[in-house]
Amino acid sequence: MTTTATIPTTRSSPFSRRRLLAVAVIAAVVNVVAFLIGSAAGATMTVSSPQEMQIPVVVVIVATLVPLLLAGIVTWLIAKRVPAFRTVARWVGTIVALISVVEPFLVTDDTTTAVSLAVMHIVGGAAWFVALAK
Repeated sequence: MTTTATIPTTRSSPFSRRRLLAVAVIAAVVNVVAFLIGSAAGATMTVSSPQEMQIPVVVVIVATLVPLLLAGIVTWLIAKRVPAFRTVARWVGTIVALISVVEPFLVTDDTTTAVSLAVMHIVGGAAWFVALAK
């Protein structure tokens, strides 16, 4: 009698891609709500970096979805081979997002705009942290 050992051919997923997509979409919706609340509160949504421009809602959506999804895909691919990378990326990305909260205050004199944009950075950081949970 012979015995054969089976070797798994697939590795477990480093984190849920569906959760990444769902969290990114939820973050975009929350950021649109923050944009609308800020605008209703008098935020001009005008920044001067490097030239003055008004931020339309479509930029809020794109600036939320694209970084979360692209960084998530890259992280997923790397973490598939190096599982510890997920944890490092999760914390580094969250810290970077929270540090970036300062940036809106540097590119606009309108406090309401700065606060609205800072909230969006916090939402992005929180979304990243949740999306990369195991």
